[in-house]
Formats: sequence, C-alpha cells, structure tokens
Amino acid sequence: MDSLLYKLYTGEYDIVIKQDEKLRKQLFTELDKVQTMFGDKFMDHLLELGDERDDQRGFYCFREGFSLGIRLMLEALTPA
Repeated sequence: MDSLLYKLYTGEYDIVIKQDEKLRKQLFTELDKVQTMFGDKFMDHLLELGDERDDQRGFYCFREGFSLGIRLMLEALTPA
C-alpha cells in the first residue's frame, strides 16, 4: 500500500532525526580542542551559528509535521 495512513500505521513513515551518541561525544571532545586553540570568542560565534542551524532544522520539522497533518486530513476525507 502507498497510503500515508498505512505508512504511519506500520511505522514506515519516520521524520525523527536520530543522534549517534558516540559521534556526539567525539564531536564535543574535538570542540574542546578547538576552543583551547581559538579561544572563547570564536567558540561563541561557532555555537551561535550552530544554534541558528538548529532553529532552521526545528522549523523544517515543524513544517513537515504541518504538511503531514494536512495530507492526513485530505487522505481521510478522500474515498479509498
């Protein structure tokens, strides 16, 4: 079946961003090295850019969720 409702029911529809904990720890270890080398001002700027990226990603997920809701309503109202 290609139905969006069916994909949700069977768990085939997934927009969750999965994080790799090992990779996350490695990243923060390296970021500590960068902070030591370049200083706090540089790291603050770098983290601000990361926050902006996260905000954009959050909006993307919100928009996709909204779109999903609309598509579900349209599919529910459309005869099979």
